Amino acid sequence: MRFLWLAAVLAPLCGCANFDADPVPGARREGNYPNLNIRPKSAAAQYSDAEAGSDRAGLSAIKDVVAAEGATPHESQRERLEELGASHGQKAIEEIEGKPAQ
Repeated sequence: MRFLWLAAVLAPLCGCANFDADPVPGARREGNYPNLNIRPKSAAAQYSDAEAGSDRAGLSAIKDVVAAEGATPHESQRERLEELGASHGQKAIEEIEGKPAQ
């Protein structure tokens, strides 16, 4: 009941509030409307079919080299990842605690 009385008193007072906020600065183009019929310019050159073919050929060459070595990409990096996994935890703890790396 007390809150109902408080709401009844405060509701009319909310209309007395005065907000003199300055308008947000921005573009002033009054009376101008955007022309949606004009095609926008692209920000960068489009990726052409020739570039796609060139990149595809480069990736195929890399794949052939890795396959010729007899190792799949994840096997070729296995030793490095195992070493990183074994040492990363301790290095991270030392870095967090501010201890010099050993």
